[in-house]
Amino acid sequence: MLNNLDFRELLVSVRFDGPGWQWSGSFFPDHLGDAQLKMRNSASGVSYMVRVEVQNADLDVHSKKFSGRNNINTGTVLILLSDDKTGFVPYRIDNFSMEVTSLCCLSFV
Repeated sequence: MLNNLDFRELLVSVRFDGPGWQWSGSFFPDHLGDAQLKMRNSASGVSYMVRVEVQNADLDVHSKKFSGRNNINTGTVLILLSDDKTGFVPYRIDNFSMEVTSLCCLSFV
């Protein structure tokens, strides 16, 4: 029964069907918004950036109001995958030193 499942513990990873494709990094299906995943093929060395959009299926994107039957939130989430052609690559920070570092992002404008 899915009603008792704790969705905060779920992560989603994707991979292309075919030889050499590896599983992507993970994302939370309950965090609405968009993200990018890097898809890698270990056999050919090819990599692609994929855009992931997580949306509330009951929320009208334009009016920001609940739509559908009885205007209620059913808890259904849409996960949309598309080719990311923006050319934007997310930040990656590797710490190869022996020092512990901590980063904080205060805001995005």
